[in-house]
Amino acid sequence: MWKATIVIEDKQTRADTLERLLEERTEQLALAEGDLRRLAGTDEVTGLPNYARFYEFLCVEWRRALRHASDVSLVRISLDDFAGYNEEFGRRGGDACLRRVAELLQSLVRRPGDLVARHVAAEFILALGRTPEPGAVHVARQIRAALAAAAIPHPRSLVAEHVTISVGVAAARPFHDSLWEELELIAAAGRALAAARRGGSDRIAVARPNVPYAVMLAPAE
Repeated sequence: MWKATIVIEDKQTRADTLERLLEERTEQLALAEGDLRRLAGTDEVTGLPNYARFYEFLCVEWRRALRHASDVSLVRISLDDFAGYNEEFGRRGGDACLRRVAELLQSLVRRPGDLVARHVAAEFILALGRTPEPGAVHVARQIRAALAAAAIPHPRSLVAEHVTISVGVAAARPFHDSLWEELELIAAAGRALAAARRGGSDRIAVARPNVPYAVMLAPAE
């Protein structure tokens, strides 16, 4: 009996060791996969292009717009009160919501000259090639309406009972292949987004590059 007990304990120890090694290897593989996704320019949570990939795309579209004398528009999107959403549903619930919004954005923005990317935290950013300001505002309104129709519950929102977004839009026609002009367009979209938040959230704002204080709010619909 004594020897049999020792054998059983040894088998259990080996099983525990193998299980621990399997868990460690699985974690290592997950980390390696995350590194590969980052190197490939992909956001780990949503599967969208990350900001680095977005900026590369914008530079290409900017040069294309310069050659063809066309406009480039940016749309910056922020989920309203998303910290409260994470508190209510946890990190996994928050990630699931981000993936759902990402899928919605991809379903609406599908032209070859367009790109949807994850920016930071609960923000997304869209580059729309060959698109003037009115076209970008139209896309923003479509996205806002589609998200309202999806009616994703948000019990802790200060705006509505469902997930809402604040949106900043900016458009420009390149005159030079200039890093400053591209960065100014991104900054203008950021100013518009900030204005939408200050205006009460759940709305669209438009800012024009090179005119930092010329911000026009579109009323909530």
